[in-house]
Amino acid sequence: MHGETVISRRNIALVAHDNKKDDLVEWADFNKETLALHGLYATGETGKKIVEKTGLKINLLKGGPFGGIWNSAL
Repeated sequence: MHGETVISRRNIALVAHDNKKDDLVEWADFNKETLALHGLYATGETGKKIVEKTGLKINLLKGGPFGGIWNSAL
């Protein structure tokens, strides 16, 4: 493994306020190869937008107004 970097799998929450969702989607698209190596979680609308743009697998949670509880996995 000389010269290789080992990346530990992490759980990453992708959360954005309403007026920053598009910025987060663009950031996730730019970083999708790295993000694909990790467990991803996002609230409903943000997660759906990221999945549509990037094709990443994201564990969706209900939005903040609904308690942010587990919803489904895409």
